[in-house]
Amino acid sequence: MKRGVKLLILTLCLILVGLGAWGIHILTRQDPTPMDQGTLIFSLEGKQNLRWTYQENTIAFQITADGWVNPQIESYQITPQAKKAITDELTELYARKTIGQPGDLSAFGLAQPRCTIQADDITISIGNDVAIGNQLYVTLGDGKVHMVNSTLLTPFTKSLEDMAQTQDIPDFSAVRGVVITKADTAIELQKDMAADQWFLRTDDGFVPADQTIAAGLIAHITTLDFLTCADCTPTDLHVYGLDHPTIYEITYDTKTYTLLLGNSTEAGVYAMPQDGSMVYRIDATAGDAMLAITAQELLPRQ
Repeated sequence: MKRGVKLLILTLCLILVGLGAWGIHILTRQDPTPMDQGTLIFSLEGKQNLRWTYQENTIAFQITADGWVNPQIESYQITPQAKKAITDELTELYARKTIGQPGDLSAFGLAQPRCTIQADDITISIGNDVAIGNQLYVTLGDGKVHMVNSTLLTPFTKSLEDMAQTQDIPDFSAVRGVVITKADTAIELQKDMAADQWFLRTDDGFVPADQTIAAGLIAHITTLDFLTCADCTPTDLHVYGLDHPTIYEITYDTKTYTLLLGNSTEAGVYAMPQDGSMVYRIDATAGDAMLAITAQELLPRQ
């Protein structure tokens, strides 16, 4: 047999062997399992109570079929983003490495842990950062020290305010009237819906308002939104200037919504619904304009 033919046959055989090996690999290959991440040491699955303490601040939730309930604040709702951040870490917690006989826990920052997380009868204590590898030392009270991903701590450093779902403000697209009460003075605007014109109450009755100024004020009102929660459990409204607030009674369609405005800060103006229990922040530009408006500005130009 000629040498060229032999080489061709040998090449074909090698190709067939390679294809066979590749086929066996495909048939027997298994997708990566969670074990590739380490050893599973905890799962939030099936737990009914979750409680954690970070920097002397303790937060608790009851995990129910209807959602997460804060036992201290009945109306509290956690944002989906905050809830997901927690469940992403705790649904399956893996240890990259376990130290079976750690000795003195203070060497790992676990004698006085930075954060403790309690889920039913299991407590996870979080200690120091591992020197390299973006990991933390934790213990589950099992006499062992585990090394886990450092992202575990992040969602538990948030406050209740950081995680609070803000209350919705109604759609004010059809505002019919506004009464603004400041101290002992009141400003009242009413809209003639047919004429699409704003009127201001004066001592002589209603007069046409400055339409540009009135429309600007209403534009701020119709775009209102609670940006963040400032205090879930306010005990002293004076801190926020809400003990003597500027009061907006907004009539839209056939309903009335009452909003209290307090002090202005760089982060926004403090505000709360009259029937609410939490203090929020609204946009500083809109809030400042709503606080500053006067009846004189709303009078028609001479």
